[in-house]
Amino acid sequence: MLFRSQNAEQIVDSIVADDIGKLPDRSVTETLQRIPGVTIERFIDIGDPEHFAAEGSGVAVRGMKHVRSELNGRDSFAASGGRSLSFEDVPAELMAGVDVYKNPSADRIEGGIGGTVDLRTRMPFDSDGQVLSGSVSVNYGDFIEEYDPSASILYSNRWDTDAGEFGLLVDFAHSEISTRTDGIFLRPFFARTDLLEDQQAWIPRGADWRRMDFNRERQGSYGAFQWRPNDEQELYLTVFRSDYKMQWDEDAIFVDNDPWSIQLSDDAQFDDRGVFQSGTLSNAEPPAWAPQLPGIPFGADIRVSTRNSVTTDYAAGWKWLPSHNLEFNTEFQYTDSATDTLDSTVATGISLESLTINAAAEPPVISTDEDYLADPQNYYWAFAMPHVEDSEAEQFAWRADVEVSFDDSIIKSFKTGIRLTDREADNIDTGYDWQAIFASWMTSAWGGGLNIDELGMPYMADDSQMSLNTFDDFFRGDASLTGVVWAPNESIALGYPDSYVDLYADAAAYADSLGHPYSDTYGDYQLRNPSDPQWRNRQDESTYALYGLVRFGFDDLPMPIDGNLGLRYVETRAQSDGFLVFPDLAPYGNGQMEPISVENDYDNLLPSLNLRMQISDELIARFAVSQAMGCRPR
Repeated sequence: MLFRSQNAEQIVDSIVADDIGKLPDRSVTETLQRIPGVTIERFIDIGDPEHFAAEGSGVAVRGMKHVRSELNGRDSFAASGGRSLSFEDVPAELMAGVDVYKNPSADRIEGGIGGTVDLRTRMPFDSDGQVLSGSVSVNYGDFIEEYDPSASILYSNRWDTDAGEFGLLVDFAHSEISTRTDGIFLRPFFARTDLLEDQQAWIPRGADWRRMDFNRERQGSYGAFQWRPNDEQELYLTVFRSDYKMQWDEDAIFVDNDPWSIQLSDDAQFDDRGVFQSGTLSNAEPPAWAPQLPGIPFGADIRVSTRNSVTTDYAAGWKWLPSHNLEFNTEFQYTDSATDTLDSTVATGISLESLTINAAAEPPVISTDEDYLADPQNYYWAFAMPHVEDSEAEQFAWRADVEVSFDDSIIKSFKTGIRLTDREADNIDTGYDWQAIFASWMTSAWGGGLNIDELGMPYMADDSQMSLNTFDDFFRGDASLTGVVWAPNESIALGYPDSYVDLYADAAAYADSLGHPYSDTYGDYQLRNPSDPQWRNRQDESTYALYGLVRFGFDDLPMPIDGNLGLRYVETRAQSDGFLVFPDLAPYGNGQMEPISVENDYDNLLPSLNLRMQISDELIARFAVSQAMGCRPR
């Protein structure tokens, strides 16, 4: 259920579960896109349009990033996401609702430039008595042809005793999902003046095709305890835990050529602007730096990406209402999060004589010599590229708030409070470590070059290392393309680092057997050890926040106006320790590194104003202005 809160002073849109465990989507991210002004990313990473996200990923509010994530109004984050919580990690079945604040007030935690997303769970006192609820469902991915179960169960109860009223709630959820995506990509178009007479031509570098299988398993648990010893006091304790595991596997063939050496067939077609529509691409003239390599170089890879993420949030608080116009709240919170990631790519290489593309068709039609693609002797080991991340983060937070209400006054209430935090993050990131096995540019360094005909793979062309991908049912059979590729097995990508070391050693031995001094330069794989200090950075941050907020209302006007005016002061002290790593590329560096430590102290004043005018019972006008701050340390 979607609604905009008319009684709220702020601009707040909410999605509320119409029943326990029944948020309208299978993920929080998918739910958020139902809210006006909220968009989600459809790619796993915003800078990687080749890999789609089955359930969406990042969130933007009114086109702006730096969206704060909260759990029950408290700071929440994932170790791999800096300050933000990966919403796809959170079980939707545990949520009572999701609130999106598009303009902050002074009493809300700082850090949301685009807005704030608050994930709300249930509390025992939300229900009148005993509640038992459960759900079971099965999702069938018809493209990947897999069944995936989901289940959740919630129990809540409350008891009146001589010591006061007690409430207990426990909630568990398990969810799995599997998807498949097929993709055809026309590579960037380059302007050429040597192909059409008196007209500039735009031709693509080539084309790729890919298949990606995605599997996700998510478990969540939540417990809440409430105690109301009398009408004036309430104490509570909550524990929330999310455990997220994901793996996606990709088979792909991708072009790796020089766009300026591409030649076109005589029957190539262009539109009125000179943009390529159809024709055959070739590279009949070998590049000067690799005279032994005619044709269009392609790569065929297996890429496996895994991520395991666990986030646990503990919170305890006390509410005290000594009178009807005075309220005091205090709360302690501890959040702990850990994430580890392996992104591993291993690729073979092949040189194709030509590639025929019909870019005007939907989807584009791609063809080449399928018999040539189907022969493993035409391939060679091309490269490997691992990427390792291992991140841990924790935060302690304490806050206290006091609110005084006034009767029969333009000033409705005054609220003030303080919040202190201490956060530590320890991040390991080896970067994307691309290293060649055999590559066309190596030929010039070997005095006479390495003959590509000698690079076939008799020493490892067996089922333990290679498999033929036929791209069955590609685009559900609606795509016309040459669909056979010899690519490394998934076990080689997942076997990092041992499989990488063996792969390079085997390549070195094979090249040496042909009389090429491969092992002198390339034979030993230079493994980046994640435990080496240069891949690590540590961050410590403390914040001190103080705010004041006045709520007011002019009830006697023909169109009543109310709202709030506030100011928040935030002092931040941060320190970061890591390494400055220079590129291994002359003249910019030779891969050297040096330790670096940075400290920074700064403060911010964040004013805010929210106004609401009651034009009629059905129509409300709002005006809001505020200043926000944002920071995303890694």
